[in-house]
Amino acid sequence: MKALKISLVSIFIAAICTFAITAHAEKSVDDCEKELGSRASNRKLVSTCLLESMGIKEDQLPKAKPAKPLTPEQIAERAAKAEKRKQGVRIGMTEQDVLDSSWGRPVRVRNTTNARGIQSQWIYEGQNYLYFENGKLTTVQN
Repeated sequence: MKALKISLVSIFIAAICTFAITAHAEKSVDDCEKELGSRASNRKLVSTCLLESMGIKEDQLPKAKPAKPLTPEQIAERAAKAEKRKQGVRIGMTEQDVLDSSWGRPVRVRNTTNARGIQSQWIYEGQNYLYFENGKLTTVQN
């Protein structure tokens, strides 16, 4: 999921940069696409064309650092979290286990402190409730 967010952010930044470049370029995107012909579907070539129309060479731009490859431990951890997300909830789970499950984050949380400790009611869409005592799931109501 994090990689997807990073990719979407990169695409968004590239779109903003392309917009900023086209505002100051002597050529428009359409001009570059016509000039490139069948290769116009390659956004990198179009961006390079726009940069060149402003007198900027590609080697003058800062280079992005490549992403570090994941370690086997990180891959295993991500796989375990993905598997947890597929699972429902069970009595005895911790609050973090529930957050990592398919139930995820509640819409609202109500906490009560009494002689037995802290009791929490997690409220979800569709009149679904989870009740915790001292951080452990004790009741599922749906």
